[in-house]
Amino acid sequence: MSNARSGNDGGLGGNDAGNAVLVEIQTRLEFQDLTIAELNDVITDQQKQLDSLSRRLEMLGDNLKVLEASVETEQHDEKPPHY
Repeated sequence: MSNARSGNDGGLGGNDAGNAVLVEIQTRLEFQDLTIAELNDVITDQQKQLDSLSRRLEMLGDNLKVLEASVETEQHDEKPPHY
């Protein structure tokens, strides 16, 4: 009879331990899901910033080309200094 009790107690104890492990796994999974969602938000924000900075850099490059062309035109219009 003691073997039957040990088997039952072991089964219940094992079941409780199994439930604890399952709860731990579920808790970790939920934490990982939240972390992934947060990381996705960060990456999305960073991509928006990169896109904005790329557009600004392209505009600055275009402005620089216009200024360089303007300076070259002004330099060609000036008379050279006489020595």
